[in-house]
Amino acid sequence: MEGTEEKLLHTPLNESPYTLLSVEPVTIQPTNEKEKQMEYNVDATMLVRTTDYTTGETKDISVTALDVETMRRKINNLETRLTYHEKMITQIKDNITLGGWYSESTNKEDVLSDLCSIVNHSPVATLRFSTTITVEGSVEVPLSEVDDYDLRYDLNDDLTIDSHNGNMEIDSYYVEDIVNQEWE
Repeated sequence: MEGTEEKLLHTPLNESPYTLLSVEPVTIQPTNEKEKQMEYNVDATMLVRTTDYTTGETKDISVTALDVETMRRKINNLETRLTYHEKMITQIKDNITLGGWYSESTNKEDVLSDLCSIVNHSPVATLRFSTTITVEGSVEVPLSEVDDYDLRYDLNDDLTIDSHNGNMEIDSYYVEDIVNQEWE
């Protein structure tokens, strides 16, 4: 693009908030005919006018081609999310009828089940628990340390309790009492 005439920066949105005001020339030349590698000026900038649709204010910002590509990806992502959520809202609206959720024969559990299905949500409740665990084991202690050895310190330092279930978390544990301790 040459010149400084105002051109619309093409985005997937019908009404893009970005208007291209000027472009610095960028030269793209092949560096190796065999591989057809391309070079471009990553520092090339262009002036883009943005509009805040909530306030109506516009401002000009200087961006690189990489910034523009990042904006395009973000816009595509937002459009995808918007389409997804619009479909959810349509499904919910379709159920808010006399023959649907307003029907006298429809119970609360059916409505909640339908809503969870539409928004892809699995409701859960958290159960807090406290339990007692019995641990049996042995540890080898150098004879020179037998007189000063305290099993409680080793258990507090080395014993671990974990869950291999993604739904369960072990917040804390400690050694409360050592019931039996015998040297062999």
